[in-house]
Amino acid sequence: IFHHAATAHFMNMNTLRTCLLAGLLSLNLSCGQDSNQIQTSAQPRTVTLPEPENKTTPINEISLTSFDDWIAKCNDLPPNRKLNGRFPSNDQLPLKDLVEFKWLLDKFLENQLTGPLSVEANWLGKKPSKETFFNTSKVYFEQGGIPFEPFAQKLNLKAESKILFHGDLHGDLHSLNEWLKHLNREGLLKGFKATNPNLNLLFLGDYTDRGAYGVEVMYVLMRLRVENPSQVWMARGNHEDIQLTMNYGFLK
Repeated sequence: IFHHAATAHFMNMNTLRTCLLAGLLSLNLSCGQDSNQIQTSAQPRTVTLPEPENKTTPINEISLTSFDDWIAKCNDLPPNRKLNGRFPSNDQLPLKDLVEFKWLLDKFLENQLTGPLSVEANWLGKKPSKETFFNTSKVYFEQGGIPFEPFAQKLNLKAESKILFHGDLHGDLHSLNEWLKHLNREGLLKGFKATNPNLNLLFLGDYTDRGAYGVEVMYVLMRLRVENPSQVWMARGNHEDIQLTMNYGFLK
């Protein structure tokens, strides 16, 4: 199972670009892709990231939006087909600021840096370096950044496990929310939390660009991952690439 490197989005907020690009991408939760394949940039354009803000919210001091409130905030969002490549106004968006998003990103990175990836015995061969692979302050596509270090993670699941796959999202928040509502009706989720220890959700990549709601999709995926760290898995698609996300609208 391949992990992913997610990227940033369209909200014209330097904080978001810094947090998401310097966070998820720099952690290298990704698989490599042959540079000759379609929609892959062999030599990513050098990108200069803004300096991150120093303001942080302690990880245990935040109240997250409930699932029902999240769905209610998203119900009136215009779908991507009606937007036809445009973006909704900021006052229409369910995230009025980045407090929750930044908290989730911090928690996501904390879980990755202290979870199974941090255990030497879990690696075949030598564990990657803290200065590169586990360095969340740098990104591989920035000048003077860290090397791109792809890896694969094997999942050993019980025979009675239920595995649900979800394909490309491309910023389609409505379909993701509808899927989670269905899982809630089926009793597999209660809000964002899995109710069955044998349930595994596997997302197959291509999360953000093309559609208008890449940031909101990443918010939901991080909610699921943070609340179910051993049951939610995120693969890297070919669009988890800095050049593609720039070309297909996520960095507008």
